[in-house]
Amino acid sequence: MLAPAPPPSPASSTPTPTPLVRKNLNETAFFLPQLRTDAKGSITFSFTTPEALTKWRFMALAHNKDMQVGYTETNVVTQKTLMVQPNAPRFLREGDKIELTVKVSSLADTLLIGNARLELLNATTMQPVDGWFQNIFPVQHFTVKAKQSAAVSFPLQIPFGYNDALVYRVIAEAGNYSDGEENALPVLSNRILVTETMPLPVQGSQPVTFKMEKLLQSDTIEGLQQHALTVEFTANPVWDAIKSLPYLMEYPYECAEQSFNRLYANAIGTHVMNSTPRIKTVFEKWQADTTGMSGKLELNEDLRSALLQETPWVLEAKNEQEQRRRLALLFDLSLMERSMNSIKGKLRSLQNSDGSFSWFKGMPGSYYITQYIASGFGHLRQLGITGVENDEEIKVMMHDALNYLDQQILEQYQRDIKNKSSAYYGMVYHLYMRSFYKDWVIPAASKPAYAYYLKQLKTNWSNYNTYSKGLAALALYRDGDTKTAKEILIAVKEHAVATPGEGAYWKEGGGYYWYQAPVETQSLMIEAFNEVTKDSAFVTALKTWLLKNKQTNSWSTTKATSEACYALLIGNNWLSEEQQVRITLGKQLIDSRNGQREAGTGYFRKRFEGKEVTADMGAVTLQLENSNGQPAWGGLYWQYFRGYGQNYCFVHPAYPGKGTVHTAHR
Repeated sequence: MLAPAPPPSPASSTPTPTPLVRKNLNETAFFLPQLRTDAKGSITFSFTTPEALTKWRFMALAHNKDMQVGYTETNVVTQKTLMVQPNAPRFLREGDKIELTVKVSSLADTLLIGNARLELLNATTMQPVDGWFQNIFPVQHFTVKAKQSAAVSFPLQIPFGYNDALVYRVIAEAGNYSDGEENALPVLSNRILVTETMPLPVQGSQPVTFKMEKLLQSDTIEGLQQHALTVEFTANPVWDAIKSLPYLMEYPYECAEQSFNRLYANAIGTHVMNSTPRIKTVFEKWQADTTGMSGKLELNEDLRSALLQETPWVLEAKNEQEQRRRLALLFDLSLMERSMNSIKGKLRSLQNSDGSFSWFKGMPGSYYITQYIASGFGHLRQLGITGVENDEEIKVMMHDALNYLDQQILEQYQRDIKNKSSAYYGMVYHLYMRSFYKDWVIPAASKPAYAYYLKQLKTNWSNYNTYSKGLAALALYRDGDTKTAKEILIAVKEHAVATPGEGAYWKEGGGYYWYQAPVETQSLMIEAFNEVTKDSAFVTALKTWLLKNKQTNSWSTTKATSEACYALLIGNNWLSEEQQVRITLGKQLIDSRNGQREAGTGYFRKRFEGKEVTADMGAVTLQLENSNGQPAWGGLYWQYFRGYGQNYCFVHPAYPGKGTVHTAHR
């Protein structure tokens, strides 16, 4: 039988000091040294290192007033007699079982016997969470030989639903020696949030049904947990085009093109406000309703993270709220009037004595930019904007410009007759521009030139690209040659690409020249088919593509923006319409008239939380009311949780017996 242990000595009854726990484990020790020199020129200084136990590489560079340089480098080791070094992972994941191993090292000359203790804390509250992680053996005994090391381990079970960071604290004590280290680890979810999307384009008053097949079969997918289902819809997307007008007004350069486009946007804005009373009401609502002044992403916070990763256009959409503020300012009629007077003065200063316009003040007159400005004023005449038509200052500018252009076509005609050449692209555009001014008399000397080039159009139009064919069709039609104009557009339509929900367009490679731009081509085709063939269904398809092209971003140039705005305003006035939509998700009915929606665009959003989501909501039926043929669109966003490493098989109903196995990976 062993003798009883002797009573403790008075020295051993002294309370053991609380072990110092190292927390600053930075990998770099940066400091601003305060240097002190002694009589021999030696420098002494001090600094505090981080608390990591490691070898540090010390580097020092010095120089004097004579630019003599000195450099030294050495190693410094931070260590203690007893040291703990946890071998922790970079992160923890729900459901994992791990053993947290700790290396206990000794620099003592004798054997050390002691205990290592693990404490687990919530990183936010710093409250113990050992029970959550089943830290049932928080104290481990160790024995370390002189100048050697030993390992201890702590078994842990990572719980589900912890949803916070974890702080671990390891403390080792042996006799008079102790050490401790504290650090934090993220605890990651064992599930991944998956977002499935489905576009909802619709046009016309007939009901349209869409199916999200995976949602319809969600009840059969093991381990799937519903998170949310969101439907959003824009009933009147033509309003997105109106948001482009501030871009024209605020473009920073003072060249003739930008000056004219500022006037163009101002004139269209004034016309829209005066001709469509509903628009004034919309802007008043936008100013009173903060949701109307917010971008779609700001109204859709829960999907923002997914959209930032999946859709590049959101980088432009961040400016949507500011864009609407500028738009409401643009449509202030009193500001419009003052701005118009200023712009006219700038434009007039860019016109030369011969009637031509220069790109910038002091440069020679430009035949192209003079044509461009004249055709732009022609657009405003075609839209019936009487404020411009009756403006005496503008009349003088256009009278001088047309005199210059009539002289230019005469000189080109004389060169072509001499060289026996055919009409080129500049002449096609010239004839299109002049067709807006049939009531302005052509000088007798220039009439043979116009007759010659119109004949060339009739003969050579098949050699032109799509844009120039549209110019030729409009020029010939306005000159009375309806037959050839329709033949041209029939040929052009045969090469159009039409897709349900996306509209119609022409798949041509772009280029650097003005007659190769896709948005300008689309806009011109809308004008041509609306005026020549009166094909309203095809015009609607063309406008649909143009709106889909716009959707959230500004068009790439001021020229494209001005042409597109003009094209969307001709024909049916979609701005005056107020489409409504009824959306059925399974047994759920959403009526745009019953909830809060954005003025103008009619945008609204409805979110169903996970407990409200059912599999039958994957069948979606949309029906527009008060539709005048304009497109509308929206999207369905289904979010659910899936466990990592889980397999599931999705079978498409069109291919029974054939499935695709999907695995959610870490």
